[in-house]
Amino acid sequence: MDNLSGSTSRKKAIEELLRGRDSATQLRSVINGNGEDLSSAKKLVKEVLMSFTNSLLLLNTSNTTSEFHDDVSNVQLWDSPKLEDSQESNCKNSTVKARRGCYKRR
Repeated sequence: MDNLSGSTSRKKAIEELLRGRDSATQLRSVINGNGEDLSSAKKLVKEVLMSFTNSLLLLNTSNTTSEFHDDVSNVQLWDSPKLEDSQESNCKNSTVKARRGCYKRR
């Protein structure tokens, strides 16, 4: 994913956090008031939580995809060890207690 997409996700996350801040400010005024408007307070709490959750998802998704793209572009398949080699070397380097399943038949 390119940098433009990451900045777009950040902008959306910031907008979402600003909406959450506005809802939190409204919630504070409802709580500091007479506190009789319970349905409004519940709605505002949901808005704050959804705003926070959505912004985390936006940021996490943009970071994950860009990290994944960077990791995939750096992989060189012709240098990667075979599956048998990696399992065998793991058994040789493991401790005695963790050797379960690494024994070879004679």
